[in-house]
Amino acid sequence: MRIALVALARYNRFRAEGWWRALEGFHLVKRRTCRAWLSKALRYLRNQIGENQMKKEVVSLFCVFALLGGTTAAFAGAYGEKEQPEELPASPPPAPAMAAPVEDFAAAGPYVQLGGVYAIENFDNLVSEWTIYQGGDPLERVDTKVDNSWGYQIRAGYRINRFVAVEAEWEHDVDFNGQIKGKDSGDVYSKGSGSAYALTANGKFYPITGCIQPYALVGAGWVNAQNNLHTTEPCVDCDLNQDRDAFGFRFGLGVETYVTRNIGFAAEAGYVLPVTGALSDYGVDTIPVSLSAFYRFN
Repeated sequence: MRIALVALARYNRFRAEGWWRALEGFHLVKRRTCRAWLSKALRYLRNQIGENQMKKEVVSLFCVFALLGGTTAAFAGAYGEKEQPEELPASPPPAPAMAAPVEDFAAAGPYVQLGGVYAIENFDNLVSEWTIYQGGDPLERVDTKVDNSWGYQIRAGYRINRFVAVEAEWEHDVDFNGQIKGKDSGDVYSKGSGSAYALTANGKFYPITGCIQPYALVGAGWVNAQNNLHTTEPCVDCDLNQDRDAFGFRFGLGVETYVTRNIGFAAEAGYVLPVTGALSDYGVDTIPVSLSAFYRFN
């Protein structure tokens, strides 16, 4: 009975002075000693009190030791004993993986574009029906040779959705150097230069989207061509200084490549086809090949 009372006194000490001091004392009691105390206590109670009363005391004593033993095991890690897996704190759940933001290279919004053009002429036979006269007599029929021209283009447009954009395009092909030569002799009778302009409204169609976007272009609008030639011999029916307007179409295939969400480059090959007036009659067609940079405001 004295042993049970000692255990109860230590339990009261645990409650009064704090778990860390009481636990230090209980931690020094070995399991073998605890079992010996419990065996002695049971024999003593059996000899001193009745069977029923002993059961009540045993239950009370068992609850005391269970409480003290569980507390000792729970805090054993603080005193050097190896913690059991169930004693370890639960690991926090892993943070949900943050998906990388996806750049939308096809969002709706306005854009501007500026680029250079290399215009390939398609009107070498512009004046193939002209005739050079010398001394009032026909000298020979002539042909023309026109060089290609550099130029520039400016575009302003709006991306309506992922697959369609509309834009206005201004193009100026600066200088088509040309000369008139005899078809037979090859003599040069005239030299000069010409230029071409186009202002069209275009629709662009994108079959796929992403950082690289191919597209097709169709447009229509105003086309103008001018030339200034000077002959060394009289020329009959020669229209040397032309400034002709026409309605025409623009076709193109290109690809846009995005460096960032807002900045990119575009390469395009097109065809400008006048369909009215003298420019259509003479076949003053051009094939503009362009490389440009653009900026999107979204």
